[in-house]
Amino acid sequence: MFHSLLDDGSGVYVEQLRLPLRGKLDTTAFAAAWQAVADTHAVFRTAVVVGGGDDPYQIEVDRIDLPVEQHDLRHRGADADAVRAAERARGFDLARPPLARVALLRLDDDEWEAVLTHHHLLLDGWSAGMVLDDLLSAYASLHAGTTPRLAARPPFRAYAEWLRDHPPAGAPDHWRRLLAGFAEPTPLPGAQAVEGEHGTRALRRALPSDVADAIRVFARGHRVTVGTCVHGAWAAALARSANVDDVVYGATVSARPPEIAGSESIVGLLINTLPVRVRVRDDALVAEWLAGVQDQLATVVEVGGADPAEPRRWSAVAAGRPLFDSIVAFENFPSSVPADPVGGVVVGEPETVDSSNYPLALAAAASLADEGPFDLVLHHDTSVIDGATAAAVLDHVVDILTALPDAATLADLPRPEPSALSNRRTFVAPRRNERSPVRDGASAEAEAVLARIWATCSVSTSSAPTTASSIWVATRSPACASSPGRRPRDCASLLATSSSSARWRVSLRRQPRPCPRCRPPPLRRRRPRRPGRSTCCPSSGGCSSETWPCPPTSTWRSRSPRRTMPTPAPSAPRSRR
Repeated sequence: MFHSLLDDGSGVYVEQLRLPLRGKLDTTAFAAAWQAVADTHAVFRTAVVVGGGDDPYQIEVDRIDLPVEQHDLRHRGADADAVRAAERARGFDLARPPLARVALLRLDDDEWEAVLTHHHLLLDGWSAGMVLDDLLSAYASLHAGTTPRLAARPPFRAYAEWLRDHPPAGAPDHWRRLLAGFAEPTPLPGAQAVEGEHGTRALRRALPSDVADAIRVFARGHRVTVGTCVHGAWAAALARSANVDDVVYGATVSARPPEIAGSESIVGLLINTLPVRVRVRDDALVAEWLAGVQDQLATVVEVGGADPAEPRRWSAVAAGRPLFDSIVAFENFPSSVPADPVGGVVVGEPETVDSSNYPLALAAAASLADEGPFDLVLHHDTSVIDGATAAAVLDHVVDILTALPDAATLADLPRPEPSALSNRRTFVAPRRNERSPVRDGASAEAEAVLARIWATCSVSTSSAPTTASSIWVATRSPACASSPGRRPRDCASLLATSSSSARWRVSLRRQPRPCPRCRPPPLRRRRPRRPGRSTCCPSSGGCSSETWPCPPTSTWRSRSPRRTMPTPAPSAPRSRR
């Protein structure tokens, strides 16, 4: 919800549920069946409003009309993708219900596709299956000329009230122990800041039946779940690509408390994404290592109702930086496809299309049936991870899962090809729609960025510099020159784009040795249009000349260190040192 409020036109967390249908579809009864679903489940009648204290509230209205638009695309099959994309691009106004709509595409005389476009605030994957069950039940009744009688389910309000009255008691202690000493987010493989529009692409790999069955047998033999194996494979892939042995990523877990009677049948959003920290050491035994991962996942489920913003308070990650940039979701849902036709219509396998604000999101979809293949889907932000790198990451995860049953230690798991994953030493921008809060004249974000540059310099002094000019001096100090891996002519450069998402990047580059007598390049701010009024931070009264301003609304320039001093007159004496 936070990311959608920042940019409701970005398509973040706008999802689609696509249901193929074949046969003589009664379109009037089908539209009425969707309305019956909306009348039964209160989440379809909710909206989000901001209260007087700037706190968002999810409200419920008595009735809404769920839009069902029909598109005749016969002999125009290529237009189906355009309609689907246009439905997602429309987005939603969170303050105006319903946060869902239906498009009924007629692809041929007897071929249809129902596309439910909704905000992720309404449904999780488990709830979507129950909605489809109720839809088909209502359609069968209406097609037969009877009034639909849908199963009574506990309202979503019951979950919201329980969550309000029962915050997880052990969550702070868990996050404090879990994130102690964690200060640097796990680098993404091949991540690089790219200007332009954000977009999400999905890559799919079907794990063969023999590999999937081998993983199931291995999991049963070592008392772990298949989902734990997927989480372990992701943690190992991140660690190998980043060349680190300590990784943190997000795990999407179910938050259906058993204390609520019938919680498994509540329709709504009952999931959460919380951090998981995994140490990946080559000498660790695979079975014991996976058992540790599973224990941690079980603890995350116990605190599944925790505030997702709480964990980062217990970490040492600098302000303005995300705690993690990738997530894993293991989806194990019962099939919603009936074996027999419904009202004379054959129902196909539904497909879910979603996106998030994370650069990488791995989803593993497996049936509750303990047999057959299962799919791995990797969603990647095209402005951070290109398609070739995302494909290499997904292939690496498949290779690890394939080798997992026969591996004794983590050293036996395959490593990525060096040519496939290039881990560039760049700091990726804040995620889509993620903007750091402005504090003290926008100096909070400046301090965080400068601290990252200072950490790059590896200079041991009593205090870190607080301005870009002082860092320029520090990188030329004897301490920096004698630091491991540093040269006297290396300098740190801070680059800020003028995009609305304030992308930052830090790099080390080699430059010619400047004149010994030249001063460090000061920063200059463009003159305000009116005297006494800053163009940087109107709300804070302006920035001082020593702090880095807000990137989206101000422009700063740095004089080049190549500046040369005028040649002194012949009569002027030169002093020697």
